[in-house]
Amino acid sequence: MMYRRLDREELEELEPQFVKFLAAQAIPAADWVKLKVTDTTHAGQLLDQFSEMVFDDVIRRITFLEERSAHQLLVYRCGPDRVELRGLLLDPPVPGLDFRQNLPPAELMAAVQATGTSVKVAQAERKYQPARPADLFRLLERGARISRSAELFDLLDGLTNSEADSPR
Repeated sequence: MMYRRLDREELEELEPQFVKFLAAQAIPAADWVKLKVTDTTHAGQLLDQFSEMVFDDVIRRITFLEERSAHQLLVYRCGPDRVELRGLLLDPPVPGLDFRQNLPPAELMAAVQATGTSVKVAQAERKYQPARPADLFRLLERGARISRSAELFDLLDGLTNSEADSPR
């Protein structure tokens, strides 16, 4: 199995899709209830198959991911062949400023600038290791969240580029 089995809460959220999946497998609801009791191996295989389909679909559509901690913000642009990272690290940490707050990018940058603290800007890129689905799944499992907007990445990319252009 490439990913993991969806947990109970995730399956409950996806119940309508799971019902359609079972119908496509020619398994009516009453048969599913029996199958869970009489053939746990087959039921587990069906759950694994559904989980794989869900994760494949989600990961295929990811363009941006964010990882946030109180004093670190990492944003990933997930292309077809490589992942690019842009990030900020507060050094030293600033009480009252927490990157986990989901502020709009402009407000976030204003809050950082208002502190007057030193900010480290990170930039990196690499090819997927071993492959895009496994790499992005690993990021999701360690806490990255899917982002639908390029705004934050572009803002951090602009900081990275302006820092590279400034004299040292």
